[in-house]
Amino acid sequence: SPLSPFRAPARLECMMQDFAHSLQDRLKGSKVGYTMVPKELGYYPVKNALQAAAELSARGIPPMGAASAEAAVYHAYGSMLRVLGCKVQQTVEQVYAGVRVDEGAHIVLAPSFAPSMAALREKLLAPSEVHISQRSTLVVDGENVTIKSLNLDGALVVKVAPCASLHIESLEMHNQGWSFVPLSHAELSSGAVREEERIRGYRVSRGEELRILLTEPGRWLVVKNQLVREKPGAADAR
Repeated sequence: SPLSPFRAPARLECMMQDFAHSLQDRLKGSKVGYTMVPKELGYYPVKNALQAAAELSARGIPPMGAASAEAAVYHAYGSMLRVLGCKVQQTVEQVYAGVRVDEGAHIVLAPSFAPSMAALREKLLAPSEVHISQRSTLVVDGENVTIKSLNLDGALVVKVAPCASLHIESLEMHNQGWSFVPLSHAELSSGAVREEERIRGYRVSRGEELRILLTEPGRWLVVKNQLVREKPGAADAR
C-alpha cells in the first residue's frame, strides 16, 4: 500500500476516547473513566518556531510557540492563586513578533514552595490579602515560606534555603519591576540576540526588584516591609 511507509519519523498515537473503547473487551463489567484537568493547568506545548507561531496566531489558531507557552505557565500559577482567593489581575493581550499571547503577572511558584494545590493552600494564611497586579513578577522558591499579606506591583523574588524559614506577615512593594520587551525585526535578524530570546520574540529587562535571599539558618519574618529575625515562640503564637 502506498500509505505504508512514513515519509518522516513519526510516533503512533490514538485518541483518548478510542483507548477507553479498547478496554471494554478486555475489562468486561469494569468501569473506565478519566480525569479532566483545566487546560490552563497543564497544556502549553512548544511545537512551533517563531515564524510558524506568528502565522498561526494571525489565523486565530493557538500558536503553541515559546512565547505563548511561557505566558501560559505564568497564567497557570496565577489561576491557582485565584482559585484559593488571591486577587491576581487578569491578563491582557500582548504581541511579540506577530505572536499574540495573553500576558498577566509573571508568577513562578517553585515545586519546593508549592508542589500541589493542597500545599499551596497551606502556605497562604489569608489569600484575600494577597494582591498582585498584571505587570508584576513574583518568584517564590523555598519549602519553609508562608505568606499572609502581600500587595505587589512590581517584582519580588523570594528564595529561602532549606535551613531557613520565612513568614511574610505584611509586605507592600511597588517598584519598576521587570519588563518584557518585544524584539524588532532587525534584532531578530541579527546575531546579537541570544537564542532563548529569539525563539520567544522578546527579552526580559530586570529594571528593579526586591530580592529576599535567605541562606543562613533561622526563622525570618517580614513585617511592614522590614525583614527581621523571628523571636523564639513567635511562630507558635501565629
